[in-house]
Amino acid sequence: MGSGPKIAMIGAGGVVFPLRLMGDLLSFPALRGATYALMDLSLERAERTATAARELARHYGYPAPIAATDDQRAALNGADYVIVTFQVGGIEAYAHDVEIPRKYGLDQPVGDTLGPGGVFRFLRSSVAYASIARDMHDLCPDAVLINYANPMAMNCWYLSELGINAVGLCHSVQGTSRMLARHLGVPYGDVTFRTGGINHQAWFLHFRRGDEDLYPRLREVMARKHLTGTVSAGLAEDTGDHSDAGRGDSDYEGGSEQVRTSIMAAFGYFHTESSHHASEYLPYFRKDDERVDAFIPKRWDYFELSSSRVAADSDRKLLDELKAELTPSLEYGAMIVNAMETGGPVVIHGNVPNHGLI
Repeated sequence: MGSGPKIAMIGAGGVVFPLRLMGDLLSFPALRGATYALMDLSLERAERTATAARELARHYGYPAPIAATDDQRAALNGADYVIVTFQVGGIEAYAHDVEIPRKYGLDQPVGDTLGPGGVFRFLRSSVAYASIARDMHDLCPDAVLINYANPMAMNCWYLSELGINAVGLCHSVQGTSRMLARHLGVPYGDVTFRTGGINHQAWFLHFRRGDEDLYPRLREVMARKHLTGTVSAGLAEDTGDHSDAGRGDSDYEGGSEQVRTSIMAAFGYFHTESSHHASEYLPYFRKDDERVDAFIPKRWDYFELSSSRVAADSDRKLLDELKAELTPSLEYGAMIVNAMETGGPVVIHGNVPNHGLI
């Protein structure tokens, strides 16, 4: 056993993200001696992540015990924190979520939040969440569950109904707030903001620098850049914190933002999710091919990106980067665990039941 809390990761065999979270956790001194149980239905995949995480810990001389298992109850036994990163059914099930609706004219660039893709993803996941909840009540009733699996709002609502203390996390607020600051030429450290909503459908209720309301200038800048049909002019430095450090046209975030800028023009607030993803949630942008081409001239398809990743190569590349420099990412999960262990404050944007918060 380690000298700190026990942290269980369920779905630890995924590509890149579980290892990225392990890097985040190990970047905090208070968590370098924690006990880590990395669980996946595939022991081989769990061991792949654990092997990379052990190599990272050895590289820096951290004593953290890191074990791989395909036994959920063993992973959860005595856990203080449970991090869920799975995609139930894997890429094979995800293919059905996007390809079947596409046959009938419903094209989802992501398909993980609502609509047929989101609903069926939740129905598959609900059985796994029910199993986790039963085991947590039995083996770690006081643990905090940190959920990274979509559809976030449905999953967190269900976990709440099952009596689990859970928070759902994404990185859209972190990425979008940085993108907006770059558009305005304002140092990110000078910006304050408040968001409200649910995952993939939250809004910046205010965006300020000191006493200055930045929204009037934001509306002017975004309209000039993104309501004129231009998709990449002047954005060569906008690599996008929400996605991989990218290309000049930033086809995920910061490049073609006609959808989110149009939403802001209509409803008054800027949306936290990318224009590609946001176009799924409202009935205006994907009615026909011509409208899609007008609002989203460059296609971004998450299923295609997910299915093209090679696990060993992707994890090796990330591991080399973490061994060169171990700094936390923008993800909130490790920040929450560190704050709860040390008592230090942290501000996060998460999904919890709305008991009078908004």
